[in-house]
Amino acid sequence: MNALPIPGRDCDIALSHAAVQAGEPVGFVLLRRASDDYGPAVRVHVESYTSALGEAQDVRHLWFTVLLAQDALNPDGSPPARTPAELRALLMEIVLQHRDIILHTPAGLITGLAAGGQVMIHHLRPQVETVEVHLTTRLNHFAPLDPARFAASLWQDAAYCGEMHWDNSYWR
Repeated sequence: MNALPIPGRDCDIALSHAAVQAGEPVGFVLLRRASDDYGPAVRVHVESYTSALGEAQDVRHLWFTVLLAQDALNPDGSPPARTPAELRALLMEIVLQHRDIILHTPAGLITGLAAGGQVMIHHLRPQVETVEVHLTTRLNHFAPLDPARFAASLWQDAAYCGEMHWDNSYWR
C-alpha cells in the first residue's frame, strides 16, 4: 500500500472515488506550462442558472491536465509512486465512475464532481502523454427527445380528448 498522497508535496492533485482503491486518493502530476509561475493550475469556472422553478443553481466546471511521463517529477522533486500506465488506468477508472468524484488540491477538497459530456482529451506523444480532464457539478444531461411526442406536444385551445397530458408532454 502506498502512503496517502499530499497535494502540493508529492503530487499536484489527487482524485478519489469510493469504488476505486478502497476510496484512497491517487496522486497525479499536472502539466507545467512556462506561464505557470505559481505551479500548475486547476481551472474552475462557475456558472449560475435559473431553474424552471426560478431558483438559482450554481454549476462548477473544473479543468486540469495530467502529465503521464516516465521522467515526471512531483512538486518535491521525487518521482511518482506509480508508473504512467498505472496512473492512466487509475485516472480512467476514477473518472469513468461518472459521479461522486473528489478532487484533492493543496487548497482543500472539491466534492460532488461528475464526469459528463466531453470528459477527457488524450494527447499522445512518443515520450509523454497528457490528459485534459473536465469534471463538473452539472448532472443534467438529457437523452434526445422523441420526435413524434415532441410534435404532438402542442397547446390545445379547444377541448382536447387525445392521449397527451401534462405528464407525457414536452413543454415548448
